[in-house]
Amino acid sequence: MVGKIYRNLMASGSAALGNYIFSPKFTPIRYQRVAKAANEAGGIALAKYFGRNYFLISDPLVARELHTTHVSSLKRGGRLYALIQRIVGDGPITADGSEWLHHRQQLNPSLTDSAVSAYLPSIVKSHAHNFNQWLQRSSSFPIAISREDVTAVLCSVISKLVFGFSINDDDLRSLCANEFKKNVLLGQIGLAPIKLPTWFPFSRNRRLHKLTLGSTEVLQKQLQVYLQRNNHNQPVLCLLNSINAESIAQARCPLHFGKNHLIDLVRNIFYASIMTTSISLEWALRVLSTKPQILDSLRCEIDFFVSDEYSIPTVLPYLRKCKSFILEVLRLYPPAPGVFRNVSREISYTGGTLPRGSTVITSIYGMHTNNLYWEDPFSFRPDRFDLDASPNDAYWPFHTGGHICPGKTLALSELIIALVLIVRRFNVVWQPSLSLEGNLIGPLVFSSGSDSVLLERRI
Repeated sequence: MVGKIYRNLMASGSAALGNYIFSPKFTPIRYQRVAKAANEAGGIALAKYFGRNYFLISDPLVARELHTTHVSSLKRGGRLYALIQRIVGDGPITADGSEWLHHRQQLNPSLTDSAVSAYLPSIVKSHAHNFNQWLQRSSSFPIAISREDVTAVLCSVISKLVFGFSINDDDLRSLCANEFKKNVLLGQIGLAPIKLPTWFPFSRNRRLHKLTLGSTEVLQKQLQVYLQRNNHNQPVLCLLNSINAESIAQARCPLHFGKNHLIDLVRNIFYASIMTTSISLEWALRVLSTKPQILDSLRCEIDFFVSDEYSIPTVLPYLRKCKSFILEVLRLYPPAPGVFRNVSREISYTGGTLPRGSTVITSIYGMHTNNLYWEDPFSFRPDRFDLDASPNDAYWPFHTGGHICPGKTLALSELIIALVLIVRRFNVVWQPSLSLEGNLIGPLVFSSGSDSVLLERRI
């Protein structure tokens, strides 16, 4: 019945399809409807909503052409990007064109494969410290790990990775709470029929503004500490030092506190790293809680290769089942389900024309569930990645081409490390009723269930 209704919508015209997808009440599952519409139409569907053309794309070949050859004609825009820019300032998350390349070049030295390899021992140590705290909460009973718990771990690890030292507990709690609340508000503001200004008392915009100021204040404080330590010749291995060293080597001005670009860079790193990685780690735990046979397979590999936790960076390339599992989590549960761009000038591509003023929604979730490229796409099967880390062009969790996420290697390594450390310490309690449905909040997809994942101490 549902399929018949959907086919009728497709046949009745793009306006009906637009209402079916973009109606506010469908916001939590909109990314699924975009994917379905594009896949049912063969990879490209046209929808109209309030007189605007939306091209929904799940064909990876078309998407690659648009985001490489015609990338200069695709601009970020819309209310959601304006809100994100308010949160993170100017940086790679919000920039276009040459500005994006400038930010990318600034980040590149700190995210090369060799740089990431140097960070791994510190990442292992940071994660181990946090998971040992989870162990202290567990004795003879399982502990409930909430979304906030996972976010707190990533906030702690990323903080040390960026600055080279641990943030005190009060600042860390404040930063973690603010980051989590800001994403919830992004989703709520997007649903609000009336957009109240920032100055209006009790408005969501005002709350978002206050949370952003709070996060920025905490990060500014850490930057002051970082610069004081560097001025006293106490350099440590961290992202900011890697960026700074490259700037000096190329005879550019080193990082200087007080310049807006530095705090914006840090805010971009925190927003991009903490939420996406914590969402993926939570999805991984939820999958393991419903699929115990996968947990057994991962544990066998981990126990065989990991003699002690200091060896994890060395044996990381051999943990193929762990990597395949994380890649499949990112395929079926991508934290960012799509890429939203406005067409600034007419684009002629292999399959047709995109008029100026239209909007392109590249559905990452659609590509990841496109049955032309994936066998049994809605089944969770890590084995599809056993022989090849990216079996076809329809794998986009980190985008593609020149705009591929510069932190891809770091994010994958960190997720595998976190997985290994958790499996070594805990059994994931089987919870067959735990929800594996997604819920779009702002630009990211969280699990729709509110139940926590249960972990018990491994004996």
